[in-house]
Amino acid sequence: SAGVGSHTIKYVYSDGGGCTDSTTQTVVVNGLPLVTFSGLNAAYCVDASAATLSGFPAGGTFSGTGITGNNFTPAAAGVGTHNITYTYTDSKGCSEDSIKSVIVNGLPVVSFAGLDTAYCMDAAPAPLSGTPAGGSFSGIGISGSTFYPFIAGTGSYSITYTYTDGNSCINTQTQSTNVVPVPVVSFSGLASAYCVDVAADTLTGSPSGGVFTGPGIAGNIFDPAAAGVGTHSVKYVYADVYGCSDSSSQTVIVHGLPSVALSGLNSQYCVDAAAV
Repeated sequence: SAGVGSHTIKYVYSDGGGCTDSTTQTVVVNGLPLVTFSGLNAAYCVDASAATLSGFPAGGTFSGTGITGNNFTPAAAGVGTHNITYTYTDSKGCSEDSIKSVIVNGLPVVSFAGLDTAYCMDAAPAPLSGTPAGGSFSGIGISGSTFYPFIAGTGSYSITYTYTDGNSCINTQTQSTNVVPVPVVSFSGLASAYCVDVAADTLTGSPSGGVFTGPGIAGNIFDPAAAGVGTHSVKYVYADVYGCSDSSSQTVIVHGLPSVALSGLNSQYCVDAAAV
């Protein structure tokens, strides 16, 4: 009520005999210091770096959630709205506060789908979809929102989806995939031609574990008699643990036996008959 400044307080007393006296004292009312601080943004993403704050006048104390010394750490404060206070006490013992509000925004929840754990190098392109929509994909083999195994080539790769929300907070999700080579397939043991009455041949596929198909095939055995006379195609198909497959084919001819006859021989002869 007195207000800032120097004031005189007077006490006056009169006794019953009409005698009066007084005493006076002076009092000083000091104004509060002008306090403020800087360095605090209105909002932060929860993963942002710590902010260094500066108080004026210097020598005061910061307090509030996420405060350590004169640093504000959004992750320590946590998602939400927080009040940060700077308190300063001057040489006369007068204190004042400066309070500012800050918002800590959480990161967006990000995911994406469509990427398999492994691809054959000749596999079709894989379209990917990110959630929330509107982000961007990155990584070797990525074009737009599609992963191209044949562009990436054989090897292991990390594909990342990055999304920025309306608060400029960024989050990512990363998934791994492998691109494996197409197996090189061949087989041996099959001649180019057979007579129909010859013994069966055993065939050997590479890599092992594949399947032979074609006329005259039983397991890995080719039987010319079972195939029959003619030109045939024998195929060996192999698929690896990733489902990558390839095949090798060979052509084989099975010849029929010649038609044989003889003439000029009677059913019986005298021992002294002429030669025929």
